[in-house]
Amino acid sequence: MDGTEMVIAAAAAFVGTHFLLSHPLRSPLVKAVGANGFMGVYALVAFATLGWLAHAYRAAPATAPLWAVGEGIWGPVTLVMLLASVLLMGSLLGNPALPGPPVAAAPAAARGVF
Repeated sequence: MDGTEMVIAAAAAFVGTHFLLSHPLRSPLVKAVGANGFMGVYALVAFATLGWLAHAYRAAPATAPLWAVGEGIWGPVTLVMLLASVLLMGSLLGNPALPGPPVAAAPAAARGVF
């Protein structure tokens, strides 16, 4: 396995273990080792796979980019990121145009991604 394939494998392992430990394996592991034990297992797996990814990236040789990126892409990408940031903030605050009772400025308790 060459350097690029090792980086891809390590990145897939890092992301894959996050998905596995977040959804299908979470309940059985929490029942088996408890909530604090699960947090320890999750942290250990995340640290190990992130370490593998960092090591693989440092060991990989420098290669040519997969596609050419010109200077003209930065302007459109900046505008898209600005729009995405505005939409993200709007999704966290709520839509003031929706009918119904007024929404409090801040939720009483943090929930969801807050």
